[in-house]
Amino acid sequence: MMRTLAIALVLAIWGVSHCEARTFHSYAFSKQYDVSVTTEALERSPQWKTGNENPPLSAMKAIALAAGLKESLVKDDEDSKWYLMSANLTPAAVEGKWFWLVEYEAVFQKGGSSGPRDNLRLVVLMDGTVIKPVVKDYPAKPPGVKETAQP
Repeated sequence: MMRTLAIALVLAIWGVSHCEARTFHSYAFSKQYDVSVTTEALERSPQWKTGNENPPLSAMKAIALAAGLKESLVKDDEDSKWYLMSANLTPAAVEGKWFWLVEYEAVFQKGGSSGPRDNLRLVVLMDGTVIKPVVKDYPAKPPGVKETAQP
């Protein structure tokens, strides 16, 4: 009995730590974009080994890959234009694993805007995988509330 309990406890702890995700949130034009970096995804990507001067995926390649996904999620228009703000190497909770966090901001073209800028944060793993965000309305609509037709 005690052995079974110990095995169950080890499996439960392994399952929790093995499935942990780090989530990045961004908000743009009444949408929330959630990108989750899971341990499984990190384990499939290459390590940035100690002693290697450069990461397995270059900054320019990561930016190009993120830009492709950005174009499918948000678009420039006459009111605003999206600009690359940063591409940061980010260490993961898994030893030796890193990823690129690429950030964009929308800048209004006519006049200013008060308050925080609309932004989009995308994650690019060292194997070139760009994690597609989960997109939802923001602020979220309460359960049971349906869209109404605009006149």
